[in-house]
Amino acid sequence: MYFAWDQEKNQMLYLMSDLETVYYPEDVTAVPANCWITVGSKAEAEKVSKKGYNLALERDITETIVLSNVVSIDTLGFTASVVQFDGISDSVTTTAKMIGSFGELSGNIGGASIIQQGSASSISL
Repeated sequence: MYFAWDQEKNQMLYLMSDLETVYYPEDVTAVPANCWITVGSKAEAEKVSKKGYNLALERDITETIVLSNVVSIDTLGFTASVVQFDGISDSVTTTAKMIGSFGELSGNIGGASIIQQGSASSISL
């Protein structure tokens, strides 16, 4: 199960592990590009972003995170050491925010734009 914050509606959603079914509130449909989910590992970050949800870190992630969708990331005071974008398979995001402290940002973001709010040791997008 996942909690997602829908920034457009300013409300929390309780999602099933498939990241598609909203358990509560039942009458709401999650729009991944409007929602943020906290993640604490490379695997979780890749799973959540594959569905198009934005990422909020709950700890440092030192492994390379390879994202198949362009999504926003807020490190919330933690660090994402290496983030690689691998195209924009299902992404509806045209602008992603990289908020916080990053090591390396690289890869293919297609036609999307990145707004950097924080620091990165290197950027090659």
